[in-house]
Amino acid sequence: MDFDDGDALEASITENVEAFNEDVSRKDRAFAIQRLKDMKGWNNRQVADSLGVHQRVVIDWLEYTRDEWAGTIVDPELDAEEIENEENLEISKKVDDLNPDVVKKVRNIT
Repeated sequence: MDFDDGDALEASITENVEAFNEDVSRKDRAFAIQRLKDMKGWNNRQVADSLGVHQRVVIDWLEYTRDEWAGTIVDPELDAEEIENEENLEISKKVDDLNPDVVKKVRNIT
């Protein structure tokens, strides 16, 4: 059986979803799930089914990939080198510690 990059990413995530949820930063998790969706052409339900989690979990994981966060310190595709100053870099690191519900509330009021 041949594995493509999407299959390999899916396998690495499904191998231990609990560790993926606990040990991977929220930004990295969002980036990985979005990549999986893009590579496989899946929607949130298909990702949830494949990983054996509820669709709400996938939606929470993907919060950081929403268009509203593009180009901000919340954006998982923004590299540390692209963050303009030390203060914003520190804030970016702290964002990863926030509960996804808090991040959603910030998005909703801005």
